[in-house]
Amino acid sequence: MQWLLSKLASHSVLAEVANASQSSTGGSGSTFQENLLKPDEEELLVSCTKSIPAGKDGMEVMLNLLASPNFEWTKSPELLSALKPCLMRLCARYLLQEKKRGKALDSVANFHFQNGAVCLTIF
Repeated sequence: MQWLLSKLASHSVLAEVANASQSSTGGSGSTFQENLLKPDEEELLVSCTKSIPAGKDGMEVMLNLLASPNFEWTKSPELLSALKPCLMRLCARYLLQEKKRGKALDSVANFHFQNGAVCLTIF
């Protein structure tokens, strides 16, 4: 989960920098921001957290929920159903696409993939 939290945190920092540069220059910022969430996932996350101040956009909401000390989101069926598809897709991305020097970031996954394992579905 550290990989995801660091991606979400860096997005939050980049968004703040972009907002600050836009307001100071009056123009549009050119900072590249990778959005890990699909538009419908982001919309669902934001709508599920209307009653709690969780963030401005879906990525910030996800960061605040996943980094919460008591994992309160695990007690909410609505938040669980909103987070599950996002987390499953991001899990597959972490295992299959995120690499360092051509090898999977996860050492156990890398061992199995190097030995010919394939990942067809993640439930």
